[in-house]
Amino acid sequence: MPSAIPAPTDRRARFLPDFCSAPAIAEILVIAELVAMVLTLSRGLNPGADVLRDFIAISLFMLWLAFAAAAVLCAAGRRLAHLSAARAYLACYGLLLATTAIISGIGAWADRELQFGMLAADPAGVDMLMFVARNLIISAIVSAVALRYFHVQYQWRRQVRREAGARIEALQARIRPHFLFNSLNTIAALIPVAPNAAEQAVEDLSDLFRASLDDAAVLVPLDEEIALARLYQRLEEKRLGERLDVDWQIALPEIPVRLPRLTLQPLLENAIHHGIERLREGGTVRISGETTNDGYRLTVTNPVADGTTESRGFHIALENTRERLALALGKRALLATRRNAGYFEAEVILPQDADHARTDR
Repeated sequence: MPSAIPAPTDRRARFLPDFCSAPAIAEILVIAELVAMVLTLSRGLNPGADVLRDFIAISLFMLWLAFAAAAVLCAAGRRLAHLSAARAYLACYGLLLATTAIISGIGAWADRELQFGMLAADPAGVDMLMFVARNLIISAIVSAVALRYFHVQYQWRRQVRREAGARIEALQARIRPHFLFNSLNTIAALIPVAPNAAEQAVEDLSDLFRASLDDAAVLVPLDEEIALARLYQRLEEKRLGERLDVDWQIALPEIPVRLPRLTLQPLLENAIHHGIERLREGGTVRISGETTNDGYRLTVTNPVADGTTESRGFHIALENTRERLALALGKRALLATRRNAGYFEAEVILPQDADHARTDR
C-alpha cells in the first residue's frame, strides 16, 4: 500500500512516546537530572551543606528511579497504547507514583540498613515515611509536567505533519495546470494530422491527470513513478516524433524505494520542453537510476542549445519538486542540478532503507 504522512484522528493514546526507545529514555533521564539539580540547589541554601556530595547522592537515586520508571512504562507500553488518551494519562501517572513509592521505600530501607547516612537514624521510621512522602509529592508534580510535555510534543509533531501535507498539496496544485496546458497543446497539435493518435493521447492524459489528482502526500513505489513518466513520454513522442528519444537506464533497487507522486515526470517534462524542443534536430533524454552509498540516485540528462537561458517556469518546476521531496522525505532526499558542455542534468537522491519500505512518509 502507498505510504502517506500520518494524521491520526482516533482518540487513543497516540501522544505517548515509545518508552522502550533510546530517545524517550534519554528524555526521562534528562528530566531526572534536572530534578536532581533543583533539589541539590535547594539543599545548598542551608549552611554547611555539602553540595557536591548531595548532588551525587541525589543524582544516583534519581537515575535509579528514572530507569525503573522507564522500564515500567516500557513494559506497559502496548496496553497503554490501546487506552483512550485520558485513561492512558491516568494510568501512566499512577504507574509513576507507584514506582516512586516503591523505589523510595527501598532506598530509605537501604540507607538505614547499610548506614549510607542520607537519612537520620530513626528506629520509629518517621524519617523514612517523610522521605517517601516528599518524593511522592515531587513525583506528582514532575510526572504531571512530563506527561504534559509529551502531549504538547505530540500535538506539535502532528501540526507539523498537517502543515507539511498542506504545503505539498499547494505545491502539487501549482504543477497540475502547467502539466495540463502542455498536454492539451500536444493533443491539439495531433488532432488535424493524426486523429487516432490524438484519441490515444487523450486516454494517456486521462491516466496521467488521474494520478496527479491523487493525494499529493502519498509516497509511491519507484516502478509506479517510472510507469507514469513513460506514459508522459508516449504523449510527447506523438507530438515531437523522431526528434525525441528517451534512453532508460534504470537498475531497480533490491530494497524498495518510495518517492512523492509526480517527481520524475516534471523532470522529464523540463528536459523535453527546455531542452529537446528547442533543438531543431531534437536529441536524447537519458534517465538513469542506480543504488549508491547514500541511497538511490535518479538522473535526468538532456542536451541544451548553446546560449539558451532557463525560463522562470523552469525554475519553479524544479523548486517545487525540490521542496516536495524535502517535505515528504526529509533532508536525506535531495535534488541537485548542473549544466555544462551543452547538457543539463537533474539528480535526485532518495533514501533507501526499511523506514521507507514500510507502509507508513
